[in-house]
Amino acid sequence: MKIVATANSPKLKFNGRRSKAFTIVELLITMVLVTIVTFAGYRLFTGSYFFVRTSEDKLQNVHAVSVLMEGLRYELSSLPDFNNFIDSATFLAEKGNWITKFSYNKISWDEGVTADDATAKSNANFQKLRTIEYKFDKDKKEVVKTIDGAIQKFGRGRIEDFGIRHNYDPKKPDFPVYFLVKIKTIDQNFSKVEVQYTIYPRVLNKNLQLKEKEF
Repeated sequence: MKIVATANSPKLKFNGRRSKAFTIVELLITMVLVTIVTFAGYRLFTGSYFFVRTSEDKLQNVHAVSVLMEGLRYELSSLPDFNNFIDSATFLAEKGNWITKFSYNKISWDEGVTADDATAKSNANFQKLRTIEYKFDKDKKEVVKTIDGAIQKFGRGRIEDFGIRHNYDPKKPDFPVYFLVKIKTIDQNFSKVEVQYTIYPRVLNKNLQLKEKEF
């Protein structure tokens, strides 16, 4: 006897249920794969954004620190005497302590005078006395430099700590004399920059040693 499957046969219904179940499995697998890919893409995007943001913050902090470092190195390395500091007695008394505000006088020459023009440099008419001040503003997280009233700001909102200290004691001089400088930026997005470096003022050491020999 020949059996013919009809639309109402149990076998056809069973095949229909199997086909429907297989489609649901495929859909679930697809949803899982889409979720995994979406999550991976999100993590990759957020990770890349965080990396770019951190790199940008790091570069800005490095730039703020490097500009401040070079300015201080240039200014302090050419300082001829501690008497150039405003209220030098107080400055000297702070030996070994971190100083966050200091000012000093520095002689500069007329812009028309060249480095080889010794005659003009020895003439007081070509000289100009400038007052330079450095001050750490803890609230605004910046270092303010003032030259004859003109203001320049370093690391606006980025400097967490700043100071200098020296090792010179007039009663018991220890050579070489040096200035130790510390600069630390805020720790934003793991971008903190912290440096300590030493400045050896060549002219100042030479003049102080000459004074010691005279006595």
